[in-house]
Amino acid sequence: MEQIGLYLKKYVFPGGILIFGLWLLKMGLFVQNGTEISQSTELIIGSTIICAVAILIFLYVSEIISKKINIIILSILLIGCVFLGYKTYKSVNDTITQIENKKDITSKIKQRLRDIELIQIEYKKKYGWYSNNFAALKSFLENDSIFTISTYGTVPDTRITPEHAELLGYDPIENYKELEEYTDEEALKCGLLRKDTIWVNVKEKLFSDEEGSENRTLVFNADSISFVPTLSSSNSKKFYLKADFLENPEGDKFNFVLVKNSSPNHFVSSNLIDHNGEFEKFYKKNRLDSNLNPIEGLIVKDSVPPFKSLIDRDVIISANEIKINTADSLFNIISNLGMKDTISLQVNRNEDIITMNIPIAEILTKKSSSTLSDLYDQLYYNLSPPLYNPKEFHKMNIPPKMVNKEDEFSPSLLVLDEFLNFFSAKNGDTSEIYLEFEMGDNINLKSPEKQNAYFHTFSITGSSVFMAMDPNPYDPLLEKDTLKTGSLSEVKTSGNWK
Repeated sequence: MEQIGLYLKKYVFPGGILIFGLWLLKMGLFVQNGTEISQSTELIIGSTIICAVAILIFLYVSEIISKKINIIILSILLIGCVFLGYKTYKSVNDTITQIENKKDITSKIKQRLRDIELIQIEYKKKYGWYSNNFAALKSFLENDSIFTISTYGTVPDTRITPEHAELLGYDPIENYKELEEYTDEEALKCGLLRKDTIWVNVKEKLFSDEEGSENRTLVFNADSISFVPTLSSSNSKKFYLKADFLENPEGDKFNFVLVKNSSPNHFVSSNLIDHNGEFEKFYKKNRLDSNLNPIEGLIVKDSVPPFKSLIDRDVIISANEIKINTADSLFNIISNLGMKDTISLQVNRNEDIITMNIPIAEILTKKSSSTLSDLYDQLYYNLSPPLYNPKEFHKMNIPPKMVNKEDEFSPSLLVLDEFLNFFSAKNGDTSEIYLEFEMGDNINLKSPEKQNAYFHTFSITGSSVFMAMDPNPYDPLLEKDTLKTGSLSEVKTSGNWK
């Protein structure tokens, strides 16, 4: 029994240390059941050192190694433990710092997104839609005005006086219910209330009282609304901002003109865009490639009764050796020919060039104003110039007053002078603004030529939406929490963190 007790005294302590070390090593080497959490390298090294200490003590008490060797090895292991302790402390401290930094940055990002949300709401109140451009929002903040209503006086909680009853035209008997108390409208008519509408600068109204507010986590700066707050003082990371429209038959009506992506001052008539993607192979080809020439002519988009030889998707290149790009051009050539004349059409049919000689008598029964008018309508509606790829353009909202429609079925046309004033107010310089009425035919908006031109707009019925978000969130903890405000798929403005 004494021998057993002696063995227990010798080996229980190192055995306990070894079991504890092995348990820690298991925790470090294997992912825990039901979780995806794996332990740090420091834990694995630490548990290995504990196991080594247990083995060393076992060897010493078993008198396999000398006291001197035991002290040397223990000293080395002790140094390792000190270093490991420092690394563990630093790792924990770094994690705490990362957590605090993330909280700080997240709080500032939320603040700036709330600012963007607030500006967007006021922008929509004035213009009817959200902006997709930070430069426009900044200009709106600094240069535009919104109204605020100030109320002076109070609504009495007493019965309407006889003098005010007479002023309001109330009969003491018939209007006894109305005489019981004042409404806001009645108080206004009696001069007890006064409401003044004052136009104030947007920035002044929204943020003048907020800059010193203790509730703000970030001082408002109009120059910084597009930038994502980060740890760096020289930050260049920007928020993603996009505005769009959700089509909805019960929504509001919005009007648009189309702008070239490559040129913000170049607008293209809506009738030159292949909105439905039906004429993809007829898009104007890339002029930067010398081997590709832009398609010219008129595309047959429906049967044209006067021209029985033409089939769907034929491209009329020329008439009587004159190149044509508009229905007007073809009509003018036909109307100037006699009934005994023949018109020669050069047609591209599936990349084959063919020539058609068609007597005018087959096209017109007689040259009268009515037959010529019918012919013009047929050419205008059934022949189309080569259309642009819609992906090369983006929508620009315009107020309803800039659109003119003679009746329900007539095309929507741009009121050019109104648009010029609108563009000038938003962008200042209108010296280099062009409108493309026909394919390749650009007219300066200030040119006298514009007076007789018809520029087509288009519209949709729906709701305006926007979304602003941090595209690459600062996320050292890998929690994947992108902060955003607004939505492009539903009508809401509140942030996803709310």
